[in-house]
Amino acid sequence: MLQVIVVGFFVQKVSSLLPVSLLENYDKRVAPYDLQNETLVVNISLPLFNLMLVHGQEQLATLIFETRLEWYDDRLKYNPADFNDRHELYLPKDEIWIAHYSLLYAVESKLLTNKRGDTALVAPNGRVVIREMYYAKVGCYARIQRFPFDTQYCAVVLGDTITNTSTVVFSGKLFPKAEVYGNGEFYMQNFSVLSVKPGQKNLPSKIFFYATFERDSFYFVFVIVIPAILITSFTIAGALLPAPGEQAADPINIGLASLLALSITMTIIANDIPKTSVVPLIGWFVLVCLGICTFSVLSGLILDRIRMKISFFISLVERIRLFELKQLNLMFLLIITLCNVYRVSALLPTSLLEGYDKRLAPYDINENHLLVVNISMPMMLLMTVHGQEQMVTLLFDFRLDWIDERLRFNSSNFDNRTELYLPASEIWTVPYNLLNGVESKLLANKRGDIIRVRQNGHVVLRETYYSKVQCGTRVDRFPFDIQFCGIIIANLATNRSTLQFVGQLYPGADMGGNEEFWMTNFSALSVKPSKIENENHVYFWITFERDSFYFIFVIVIPAILITTLTITGVLLPAPGEVTADPVNIGLCSLLALSITLTVVADNIPRTATVPLIGWFVLVCLFLVCFSVIAGLIFDQLRARAKNEELLPGVFDSMIRMYQVKLHREKSPISPRRVISVFSFLLFLLLQILLLCNLMVFLSFSWNRDTYSKIDEMDNTDMYNMVFSTEHDLGYF
Repeated sequence: MLQVIVVGFFVQKVSSLLPVSLLENYDKRVAPYDLQNETLVVNISLPLFNLMLVHGQEQLATLIFETRLEWYDDRLKYNPADFNDRHELYLPKDEIWIAHYSLLYAVESKLLTNKRGDTALVAPNGRVVIREMYYAKVGCYARIQRFPFDTQYCAVVLGDTITNTSTVVFSGKLFPKAEVYGNGEFYMQNFSVLSVKPGQKNLPSKIFFYATFERDSFYFVFVIVIPAILITSFTIAGALLPAPGEQAADPINIGLASLLALSITMTIIANDIPKTSVVPLIGWFVLVCLGICTFSVLSGLILDRIRMKISFFISLVERIRLFELKQLNLMFLLIITLCNVYRVSALLPTSLLEGYDKRLAPYDINENHLLVVNISMPMMLLMTVHGQEQMVTLLFDFRLDWIDERLRFNSSNFDNRTELYLPASEIWTVPYNLLNGVESKLLANKRGDIIRVRQNGHVVLRETYYSKVQCGTRVDRFPFDIQFCGIIIANLATNRSTLQFVGQLYPGADMGGNEEFWMTNFSALSVKPSKIENENHVYFWITFERDSFYFIFVIVIPAILITTLTITGVLLPAPGEVTADPVNIGLCSLLALSITLTVVADNIPRTATVPLIGWFVLVCLFLVCFSVIAGLIFDQLRARAKNEELLPGVFDSMIRMYQVKLHREKSPISPRRVISVFSFLLFLLLQILLLCNLMVFLSFSWNRDTYSKIDEMDNTDMYNMVFSTEHDLGYF
């Protein structure tokens, strides 16, 4: 008998020490702010922040970071004496209420948790602490104009778009001795946190964690700057220094080879920066090198002709060459120097769920059996454009609101609260599909989202998507084109006599493009209420306009330089007996122009339509080919004239006409001089045609595209449309 009493005593003592005793009568659906008439403060900090990879063109960064959340729950207060003087208890997170938050503006996110579930730390005063590890892809913006001596600004935004600061306030804190790391290319410069002030009512609570990383520029100096300096130095030396003997170096071949080599370095730069209208610092450096190479080649051609024509100027020309070399060397030193300088008496909300059956829809209970669901888009951000696939990646937020009569309540029964928050999994929510999303991901917290309920039964649900959707383009105007992207929400199972979707524009919506595109207009189309026979569709059409500066800088300017040098090299009369080889010059220029075509091909779909910039490059190719063929013909004519052979009939007649009718000098003009005059006239004609090609190309940038995708839609009279422009919406 004594043994039974002792065993019972120890069993009772052990049971009193179990932390799970705190969970008796604990309802995790009820939040701490439902039990107290004051705002709940949730402190958030980041003990770990590790930069893994920077995606330069997308302006994104892959991070691993840890969040630490802390708040007070009076239901979890305890006396340490009842738990063997333990001042910290650990409870399963799935068994208690956890502060709801989301990782906002994240393209991809993954919560790294243990498959057995995590625990929460509970202190005697009711303080709850949880820590969670994330692997995410977030926005990371750079100062492109200073690349590669730039800094990256990466932001992790935590918050909740449903609750406002009158209910829950997220307070950002700096964790003592937080571990913040860069990677091999970037090192951390500073780390800061911004949060919404508690006094700002009716605003969603957000916290911004900003980390600034500075780039180590050695890679780009080693891969781009040093080769560019060597290429430019050899070009200047080959084009301007006097060659020994009679065999002089051909400046045109040297110039085209250097332009080809420098164009390859430009592709390395293009792969590490977004397609923006800002020229990076290293881009200006390479562009100056291109200009110096072009100037040195043209100077070499001019000086060679002066040296062959006027002998007494030779000594002066030599001094000019030395002076130019000194000035160019000083210019290089200046550029390199500049580059290095730019371095609870009230009812609980869950009482609304008593007798609530989420399997029943509101239209099953309404008298008219009709439910109207308003759909809007509070946020839309363009992430990446996939030109060849005619698709874009978007990050957007849906807001759905409707009336559920079963959720009406009297605010006096809930401590005069006009808004309540309930788990979305506990009530009926609107079924819908994203029709044109090829790859769609709902960015939701693993514990589920919450919905907002007003006293008139008005229900608000917000969901964030990361999706890849169809996006058409006007290929014929590329790169002065527009992208028209559509997001289609539909319910194909429910008849419109029961459920109707209505598209709306959210006041002050946050809409943004990326560095290459900016938004010009935004439209919402929904089927008119009278069209009962049609299906439920809501169309959101967004139009983006491309900033063409990137393609002008990468394609148009190099194509003009290459074509100009080719025409100059094969058509201008060469000094002395040795002339430039038109075939070598033509092949080199065709190779360089073909590289520019690959850049065009990577940004447009494979259609039967030739883009505008494609026509521009094709005209440049035609001018190059025509000038090479003309150069070969003129070389053959010069060779025959030198050997005093009979010229072909057409050319012989043209030369005689020029000698007899167009020239009034008494002394006869040699056929070689007449051929040189014709070659020079053709040189001027082709340069004028190149200028006309450029002017026609640029004229499309002065006339903005007024095309509208909505005008092409069939039966537009069956839709109600709301429309807004870039001036009506907010931007990031």
